[in-house]
Amino acid sequence: MSKLLLLTHPRQTILPCDEAATRSAICYLSRNSLPFHVDRILNADSCSPDHLLPVTILNGSIVTGYTSLCLRLSILKSNKDINLNGSKLTSRSLRHSYLFWISDTLRNVMLYFTWFNESTYSNFTYERLKSSTPRLLTRFIAKRKRQQHLHFLESIGWDKMSTSDVVKDMEALCVSIVELLGNGPFLFERSTPGKVDALLYGHWTVFCEFSEYFVSLKPVLDKYSAISNLIKHVADICDQPLTCN
Repeated sequence: MSKLLLLTHPRQTILPCDEAATRSAICYLSRNSLPFHVDRILNADSCSPDHLLPVTILNGSIVTGYTSLCLRLSILKSNKDINLNGSKLTSRSLRHSYLFWISDTLRNVMLYFTWFNESTYSNFTYERLKSSTPRLLTRFIAKRKRQQHLHFLESIGWDKMSTSDVVKDMEALCVSIVELLGNGPFLFERSTPGKVDALLYGHWTVFCEFSEYFVSLKPVLDKYSAISNLIKHVADICDQPLTCN
């Protein structure tokens, strides 16, 4: 496989959801010793048909987001790695289902706080957009992007949710993650980190780094030390940085 190219936004302008997906991808690729290079450019999202980041150039094709990248890499695995045993296939399908569910929930939580929550949008999201767009176009671009995200949140009913509702959903997710962890050391009691472990690493480190904008989630994140310990273990095994302890 040729070297993968990941396109994403610069650290000083990227929004939490995109940074979480980027970190997840880097973590997963590093764990699997796949060659890749990351370019952080302002117009990375213009290369993405659905505006998801990171944009990955894989064997001449464009793949957007983290879950799509994981699935594409699974398809590209050689046939000798495919186990047609019924129980193995069922287990793999179940893990993929959890990957999508956990990814969607975490993405929705981040979108809620960065685009729907008025305080975070005004003090953080808009300011980041202002620093990365031409001055005269900032208001127009910010309004258009916010409307797009609000329409999405409305389509899934999250526009009617209060902050406490979102926190409850986050806690329910954490309970499920702890159950999936079991006796560990990684999710599904696997001996090595997989796609979902890398997904959690990306999102938890972003929650931590941007904690002042996710302050409502802090009691929940602090409550589940098993997940925090998992993130530290993943960072260590995959040789990835921890943004906070």
